[in-house]
Amino acid sequence: FALTGVFTDHDFVSWYIEENRRRLWETYQALQDALDLIQVPLFPSQGAIFAWADFSAQLLDGQSEKELWMELFNDAKIALTSGESCISSKPGMFRIVYGWPEGGPVAMKEFGHRLD
Repeated sequence: FALTGVFTDHDFVSWYIEENRRRLWETYQALQDALDLIQVPLFPSQGAIFAWADFSAQLLDGQSEKELWMELFNDAKIALTSGESCISSKPGMFRIVYGWPEGGPVAMKEFGHRLD
């Protein structure tokens, strides 16, 4: 019954949707800026809380996607979802979750610093 009151409060629902859209957009833009610094293409997100990034240019000769994943994890302390685990056919694709309740742009800025 408590949720009924929330969902019937049209002003709150409108504010909530707009606020979350704004936060997601700001965080997505900060992710784009972070990846632009290291020239990693980001595929446009389609209304999700994650985006695909193409790290294939960062793969060294003979380096597997898993090895690049381990390098990012060990050196930069970043855990991304590998494309391989999401059945991507292109090595070097990673899925990045950018949906944060608060502080998303700050988190994405830190992400960029760790990658640089």
